[in-house]
Amino acid sequence: EMVKQRVKADAPLHVLIDHTCALEEAERLKQIVLGQFNCAEVILCEYSPLSSLIVGPGVVGLSCYQE
Repeated sequence: EMVKQRVKADAPLHVLIDHTCALEEAERLKQIVLGQFNCAEVILCEYSPLSSLIVGPGVVGLSCYQE
């Protein structure tokens, strides 16, 4: 909902979905994002080992920008 409020509906959206040992949840979020936004790209990425140690397992994050 926060992304919907902050982006322009017609402008392409560049998305990064990162996760800590939660690939299935990240893939699920990717499908939701692809279904709701005009995506130029969607990248899946696993957190680094140090970041994973800090935030813990099972975390999924989303970052995005528009041109």
